[in-house]
Amino acid sequence: ATSIKTSNAFTVGNYTITITPSPTGWTNRNVTGTVAYASVLSQNRKAGYGTTLANAQNAAKANATSLTATANGYFYAEATDTMGNKVTKSLQVTNIDKSAPTVKLSVNGGTFAKPTSGNATIKTTLTASDTGGSGLKTLQYAWSTSGTTQPSSWTTFTNGATVSTSRGVGTYYLWTNVTDNAGNRASSIKVSSAFKVVTSSITITPSPTGWTNGNVTATITYSSALTSNKKAGVGSTLANATNAASTSTATKVTVTTNNYYIYAEATDSMGNKVTASRKITNIDKTAPTVKLSVNGGTFAKPTSG
Repeated sequence: ATSIKTSNAFTVGNYTITITPSPTGWTNRNVTGTVAYASVLSQNRKAGYGTTLANAQNAAKANATSLTATANGYFYAEATDTMGNKVTKSLQVTNIDKSAPTVKLSVNGGTFAKPTSGNATIKTTLTASDTGGSGLKTLQYAWSTSGTTQPSSWTTFTNGATVSTSRGVGTYYLWTNVTDNAGNRASSIKVSSAFKVVTSSITITPSPTGWTNGNVTATITYSSALTSNKKAGVGSTLANATNAASTSTATKVTVTTNNYYIYAEATDSMGNKVTASRKITNIDKTAPTVKLSVNGGTFAKPTSG
């Protein structure tokens, strides 16, 4: 026979399936995979997506050319030529992050004292974390008097840093703008609870208040924001009273000498200090004196009278 003495060429080549993902950078959306089969791979074409490679293989559908990954996982495709020779392709999807980062505040609001001198310092430590895998991108904060309107100006912070502000009496909020590389923004602490700076005082109440020949006892009370470092003392000068201040006499002191001073101080949880002092001027332990111009003697009874 001469009709087919030599066959046409049987060409075996490296034919492939390509899977092109989009986008390729970090995203908080789905990833699309476009599947292209070499022309020789004309049979049994199918492709699928799954969170594991086995799941993607089991999910493969006939003639699929577009796949959608809703979470990190795998694209899988396969096809054969007319002889049944199979080519497979898989691609791992690792750039989806739909989890928002988190922010924690060491102090989230509260009531604080305006100190006797200057403004109050309010502060907190910011700790951000990312669990979705893309990593933290933006770390920003801003202090504001509004808890509803987002600030327009931000300050960058280092993760784990303590941020502070010096403020007078009023209500303040700490806003955060923390994002990851996939575009997710932390909502765990987008705006803090209220930081309230209030007028705080120490009241020194002496008893008695009128003149006395005894001691004067003073009761000392502190505003509710003044929770720490309470102490008081007595001295012949204000400086001496300040130096004598002790926690053991924080709520009651006794003054034994007139023109002595009482001093008291305390701080809030942020260390803002309030002081008070009072001079005691109603002690008199010295007895009065009486003088006679003539003190006794021998005298004559007159003739008349």
